[in-house]
Amino acid sequence: MDQINFTLTDSKLSYNKKFNEYDVRVSLNGISLGDNLFNACSVIAAHKYNFAEFHLFTCGCGVPGCAGYHTEVIQTKTASVVNWKFPKDSSYKVDKLEYTFDTAQFNAEFKKIIFQILKLEKENTHLTSCVDFHDEFDEQEPTGVTPFTVGVKWYSTHYQAIQNLVMMLEEKFPSLYNKSFYIKYGDEVTDSEYDFKSLLCRMVNHYPRKVKDKRFLDKIEKVGRMVEANDYTSIIKTVHDAYKQFNEKSKRNKNESFWRTFQWELQSIVKEEDFDVKGVSIGYE
Repeated sequence: MDQINFTLTDSKLSYNKKFNEYDVRVSLNGISLGDNLFNACSVIAAHKYNFAEFHLFTCGCGVPGCAGYHTEVIQTKTASVVNWKFPKDSSYKVDKLEYTFDTAQFNAEFKKIIFQILKLEKENTHLTSCVDFHDEFDEQEPTGVTPFTVGVKWYSTHYQAIQNLVMMLEEKFPSLYNKSFYIKYGDEVTDSEYDFKSLLCRMVNHYPRKVKDKRFLDKIEKVGRMVEANDYTSIIKTVHDAYKQFNEKSKRNKNESFWRTFQWELQSIVKEEDFDVKGVSIGYE
């Protein structure tokens, strides 16, 4: 079994000199993943869930992509084991892409770090990722701190909503929910892969936010049926309608709106001036 461990960095006086701040270092099998800003509230909220996707690290501005983390770590958890699957890109400096932890050791390590975080918070010493954004170069002072428990609660709601979506897809689409999907243009295949959930959310431009959201789940199921039936006419219309406010402002037709939605994937296999949405299809494996 693999092992996960957390250690606290030394605290330092914040830029506005009103509190101390510190960070958490992550080690897998005794090897540190480096001096990266731990995405504390997100990761700690996720550790309780059987399924979760999260960015292990983030940027001081709060946007992981700003620090080069564009693809999330995928967590699956059972009573005995926890699996972390890292993205194939080079953003995380890990020895392998999949780690399997003993659930008891995993839970104990998170319990320990939560205790330490709460204790330090009472001493006016806060996680750097909980400090409101500030830029020392532009001399912008942080306006305050988001309490650790508030941040964890927000992410917990988000993860519960995702878990409800995954459960619906498992029930309604048993042959598709665990497949990897990709966009095709003619016989060419894009490099990017999606899980079923992410593909459908991208198409409707809507992501799970509420624990109970029947309207959202119904919309996702409807689009899932389109993918299941290879109904590309309806899929293209759905994508166009989902980004209606942008399309109307720029006077985009369905061809242009589909290109804009999946531009980063499609541009590796076709030029924009040659693109015809009729050549689009969706594959999976």
